[in-house]
Amino acid sequence: MRSLRNISTRKSASILLLFSLLMLFVGATTSDAHAAIKISFNILDGSKISNVASITAHVKSKTLIAQVEFFVDGQSRAVITGIPYRFKWDTISDTEGKHTLKVVATDVDGDTAQASISVIIDNDLSIGAPALAAKAVTALKSGDAKAARNFARCALKADPNNIDGAAALATIYAQAGNYQMAANTLSGVKELDSNSPAMLQLSGYQLRLALMPENADHAVDDVKSALALRRKAADNLVQQIEAVPGTDPIKIGDALMSAGHPHKAISSYLPVVSGNNAPVSAINRLALAYVQTTQYYKAENLLRTLQIQKLDNTETRTVFALLLVREQKPKRALILIANDIPKNIPSVLVVASYANTLLDNKTEADKEAVAAENIFPQAGDAVFAHSLAAPDPRVSSEEAIKTLSLAPFYPAPYVDYGARIALQSHTHRLVEALQFADIALSLDPGSLSAQIMRGLLLTQVGHSPDARQLLDQLYGSNEKYPDLLLAMSAYCVELKQSALASIYFSQAQKSAPSYFINLQTPPDALQALETLYRQLHYRPGFFLTISTLYPPTDTSNP
Repeated sequence: MRSLRNISTRKSASILLLFSLLMLFVGATTSDAHAAIKISFNILDGSKISNVASITAHVKSKTLIAQVEFFVDGQSRAVITGIPYRFKWDTISDTEGKHTLKVVATDVDGDTAQASISVIIDNDLSIGAPALAAKAVTALKSGDAKAARNFARCALKADPNNIDGAAALATIYAQAGNYQMAANTLSGVKELDSNSPAMLQLSGYQLRLALMPENADHAVDDVKSALALRRKAADNLVQQIEAVPGTDPIKIGDALMSAGHPHKAISSYLPVVSGNNAPVSAINRLALAYVQTTQYYKAENLLRTLQIQKLDNTETRTVFALLLVREQKPKRALILIANDIPKNIPSVLVVASYANTLLDNKTEADKEAVAAENIFPQAGDAVFAHSLAAPDPRVSSEEAIKTLSLAPFYPAPYVDYGARIALQSHTHRLVEALQFADIALSLDPGSLSAQIMRGLLLTQVGHSPDARQLLDQLYGSNEKYPDLLLAMSAYCVELKQSALASIYFSQAQKSAPSYFINLQTPPDALQALETLYRQLHYRPGFFLTISTLYPPTDTSNP
């Protein structure tokens, strides 16, 4: 019995030993499974990182990995479920200095492994916001948007109210078409009112936003608000220039032209031109101001004098050609600048495009406008010329909106936009179009094209007495002007005065038979609007900016 008991005891011990060995084996296998998940990084421990750092975790495992989670200083930042296991770490939001980066990998069985390294965030914030903003501007000018964005964001991290950094970052957003972010970036900066260029930039973005389809219900009010900001900024800039003792009157005149004050610019240019041996550039500037204020005879006297004295240059011929285009003499304008067009000078190309648009040479007009815009993308006159000539309606519409943000003090773009929306045949848009005509007239009360459009729109919306009063007033001093005669005819059609409508229509055809060749009978108000503003392109409103005629030395400023 004792021997049997011993045998049984030994057998039990053997079974226990076997079970223990089995458990030990199982435990070793689980440990090996944990050890099978290997993690490494694409950067070394102690590495310096900046801006948006790309952190990649390389994970090796015998089983499938379900997810990889990235932690910064113990805080979860990203969970990645597929290869590559990459975390875009925006370091701008974190403090400078040392941080712990940890990765936890989990396989499909629920087993995990982790690895950590130390990294050092160094965004050069110590050099200060002004230096970083300067680097952003330099990068932006060289076309390196990525570097510019990085430097601008660092500048704003160092000083959230650094205007130059905000302006650079806003420019990058705008280039990507994100005008809301561009506007938000600038509007959030303190003391914006003290920086006229930034205010001008912001107003441009606000104008673009105001004219987006989703903002149609309050577009006019938003445009007026943006225009008021633009005016304030431009006038501040003029005051700053005038406040510097001994400032060249030409510089003041140019600032006044850019601020939409051509009458005041004339007063600034005149003393320079009145003396002996007046600079040709000053005479050309004064002539352009005269053209802008429809004092055509004064402009022509100046320009012809230069021609007689053989002092005329490319700028002289360009201003003269613009005058001829405004007087509806596009063929003569093209002849005058024929030798200058091949030189690819933006101002010449803009005026040539206007002339070819009037002559219905749309292909050539579009080519010239695009060439000018490619040289000076921010030139409002080049963009306007492109909007008139572009064969694609979508491109034309986008360029028209862009014009308002780049050249907000000229009435023609508002007349242009008003005509576009009026011809969409929605009653509420007619009222909106009328409001855009009013904006144009607030900029230039003497704008004949804006007044004629206003008369046609008043007729169309049923305000006949107001329309009659306006058209009669215009007729008193422009009785032979074909566009006005056509508007008078349309007014009479609306009142069912067919005999009088035919008389005005006949007079319009005699004054400009080639313009109205497609009209066989007196038009109604919208037909007249279509003819005048979508086919003839509001002829009195063609403009040329002083900065396109005489570009500033630094034309790459964002």
